[in-house]
Amino acid sequence: MKVDAISNDTAYYFLRQLGLERFNVKNLNAGHCAKARSWESKKAKGAWSMSRYAEPDENGEVEGVDGQNNNVAYLSRSNGNSPTEQLKKIGLSANKFTFLRMMRGSTLRALVPYLNKEQLLLAMRLFPKMLLVRLIGSLPKDMLLKMILHTIPLKKFLALFKAKVLFSIVANKRLNVREMVNGLEHLPREELQRLMTNITGSDTTQLNKPELLGMFRELDKLQLMNGLRKMGQEHFLEFVYQVTKKDPQLLMALPRGELMKVVNSMPKPTLVELFNLLPKSQLEQFVSMLPYKALLVALYQIDNKTMESLLVNQFPDLIAALAGDGLEAA
Repeated sequence: MKVDAISNDTAYYFLRQLGLERFNVKNLNAGHCAKARSWESKKAKGAWSMSRYAEPDENGEVEGVDGQNNNVAYLSRSNGNSPTEQLKKIGLSANKFTFLRMMRGSTLRALVPYLNKEQLLLAMRLFPKMLLVRLIGSLPKDMLLKMILHTIPLKKFLALFKAKVLFSIVANKRLNVREMVNGLEHLPREELQRLMTNITGSDTTQLNKPELLGMFRELDKLQLMNGLRKMGQEHFLEFVYQVTKKDPQLLMALPRGELMKVVNSMPKPTLVELFNLLPKSQLEQFVSMLPYKALLVALYQIDNKTMESLLVNQFPDLIAALAGDGLEAA
């Protein structure tokens, strides 16, 4: 089914989402949408070479002109005027959105690298929260943890989980007896006495902290784990905090599903901020996944100087198409 040009209301909504109200919405008014529709109408009537256009794809994308390497066609439409002259005449600022609207969907995705990182982050705001969560969930677990800990302190993060979830860290082979005892050093003597009594059944009330720690070093990991299962939540959390603070790689033992519950609990603005930790290339990949209309608005951020160079050097047919309609700068 053929998709109409993006509506003024939809365009304005996306601009608001991006915080781009500074771009005059007048540039996205119904007149500019009409230009794209007029162009498509002439295309449908065979005014230009039909072989150079494609129908909308299954996502409703309206495929436009393939503007490269067609100087002969361009000259026939522009009466010999150069692309630069024609573009200056019709005005880029007034027709920027229309130019984007006339491009192929695949071409739009190829333009994403022309956005800087700040613009890419703004474009991420066009995704609904559900999709932002899915994109984060597609990342490797170490990056997932990095993103979470960027916004939540380690101890507060650990406190989000039940003891049975945190025990996956204790059970990890990476954590040995020596490191476990180092973590126990931060607990009060009374708690260490209770722990040792739970493990051995002997009275330890007369033992001091160094003596208790020495006894713990003589135990095997399974004995320590059995004792920790009976430890109160507060002290167990402190123990897990100490061992993970020293060796953050232990956090990799946490189930991905539990990590995603934390991500899903975050508000959308916080989720968007997390993407700042990703390299530009990864952001480009994600922004390229935006729906067609959202991608149009994201690419509207490309600065005019860059856009002018792209149009003149790669898409002279687009300039010819608009100039040939006798469109004037708004």
